[in-house]
Amino acid sequence: MGVGENPDNEVKCGVKGRDAMPPRFQVFEKVAFSLVVMSAVLCSGYIAWETSPDFQDAVHASATAVRWSGDYSFICASTTTNACDQLPLD
Repeated sequence: MGVGENPDNEVKCGVKGRDAMPPRFQVFEKVAFSLVVMSAVLCSGYIAWETSPDFQDAVHASATAVRWSGDYSFICASTTTNACDQLPLD
C-alpha cells in the first residue's frame, strides 16, 4: 500500500466517503458563516460611524447624491423623445 492510500479506497478529508458532511450541515455552515461575516461588517461600520465625523459626512453626501440621481434617472426614463432636455443644468 502506498503513501496516502487506504484499503477502502475512500478519500480522507475530502468530499467523498463516509466522513463527508451531510448537505443539511453544509447549508447550516453557510448560513452561520454569512451571519458571522454580516455581523463583522455591521460592527466595523458602526465603529467607523462613531469614530470618524468625515465618514458621517460622506454617508450623508452620498445619500443625497443617490436621491438626486434617482430623481433625474426616473425623469429621463419617460417615453418622450427628449425628456432630459427639460432638466436644469446646474
